[in-house]
Amino acid sequence: GQAMRGDILHFEAGAGVIAGEDGNRYAFEAADFRRDAPRAGLTVDFVADGGTAREIYPLGVMAMPQAIAPQLARPVAVERERGVFGYFFRALTDKYADFGGRARRKEYWGFALVYALLLVIVSGVIVAGAVITSNSAAGAADGAPVYVSPMLYLGGFLAFLLVVVFVCPSLAVTVRRLHDIGQSGWLVLVQFIPGVGSLILLIMLCIDGEKQPNAYGPPVK
Repeated sequence: GQAMRGDILHFEAGAGVIAGEDGNRYAFEAADFRRDAPRAGLTVDFVADGGTAREIYPLGVMAMPQAIAPQLARPVAVERERGVFGYFFRALTDKYADFGGRARRKEYWGFALVYALLLVIVSGVIVAGAVITSNSAAGAADGAPVYVSPMLYLGGFLAFLLVVVFVCPSLAVTVRRLHDIGQSGWLVLVQFIPGVGSLILLIMLCIDGEKQPNAYGPPVK
């Protein structure tokens, strides 16, 4: 495992979550904590082992054994709450093709809302171009070439670009949202069930995430 520093986000019922300096969350149990009792807000040194933390030592009480102590960086701040656009841009950058871990409801629906707004804008450009082209065709003399509005071409290009750019992050954030409720990401395929598939998937995407660590990692903020 890799030794690092982090802050305890919460601890209750014998289990908790640490925000590591690498930006990830690590689940732990009381048995892995050394010295004092764990509590939220405490800065600790620990060994990251997958999505869990072990050999946890509170900072300033006693150093980790030299066998596992690294050159530790400064304590990391707990990840701040993100707004709708913050989650959207993270899905397009850091989480673009990340199919692991979990995504809370706000992250998924923030991404979906902005994506939907972009589709509405592009659709408006296409409709405007189609109207201009239609009016030009109606007023043109017989046999005269029909003027095709550049907005129609622009709208078509933007629509194609949106589909190509967003297909991967859309699928990734949906898979992470399913992980957040403790379900396999393969359940995204239920949307292809005729008639009811899309409704089933929509209901699952609206369910609140599990409060405790699950097979896909600790809860996300």
